[in-house]
Amino acid sequence: MTSRTFSRVLLASASALLLCAGSASAQAVKPTELKFPPLPDFKVAKPTRFVLDNGMVVMVMEDHELPLVNVVAKIRGGSLLDPAEKIGLSALAADQLRGGGTTSLKPDALDEFLEGHAATIETGIAADSGSGSMSALKADVPDVMKVFADVLRHPAFDPDRLKIAVNELNAAISRKNDEPAPVMNRAFSQTIYGKDSPFAREQTYATVAALTRDDLVAWHAKYLQPNRIILGIVGDVTVAEAKALVTKTFGD
Repeated sequence: MTSRTFSRVLLASASALLLCAGSASAQAVKPTELKFPPLPDFKVAKPTRFVLDNGMVVMVMEDHELPLVNVVAKIRGGSLLDPAEKIGLSALAADQLRGGGTTSLKPDALDEFLEGHAATIETGIAADSGSGSMSALKADVPDVMKVFADVLRHPAFDPDRLKIAVNELNAAISRKNDEPAPVMNRAFSQTIYGKDSPFAREQTYATVAALTRDDLVAWHAKYLQPNRIILGIVGDVTVAEAKALVTKTFGD
């Protein structure tokens, strides 16, 4: 290394040290010395809300960034309303809305339809509400929405799929003491609420054995009524398009 090169390296190193020292002196030492720029304004978008003649509430939020549409149906109900002798009824019924096919589409045909359209339809239950959802490309929304309405309105509760679902419930019951956390959670809920409270009851072999297909049909007739549903639509769809589509599939 020549003397000239060495001098340049030394000068560069000294400059870097000075910059680091300056930066260090400008850094906050205490949390109270931290400075933040003001946050940008955040505006919550407001959906367009309308109600069908049958009482179904619909809320639409346009988002045209991607050619996708998501739909969620919130259903007034929930597992807390299960009869004491039939704990697990709503969970089984909600599962079989989707899993059991419809009166016009067998379970396998429903699966194939969704796979062919890169779409999803799901149903489920929580303690205080049920839900159904669909997701599809904009071009496929009319066809998928028609099937989604069919799932919610005309479930077949296929007996063969129902047997499989019941077996899965029994298998879950057989494993309920395999891990300490579920045991602790059940004991905690029963201590806080009492064993007979809807918040502490649990499925047993007896309550599952008491469930029949007729129970699922009755549950559907009671809870899946249009005036018990709020339908949310978000995605690449206009309010006018959404209103026409929902009226066509759920209006009657």
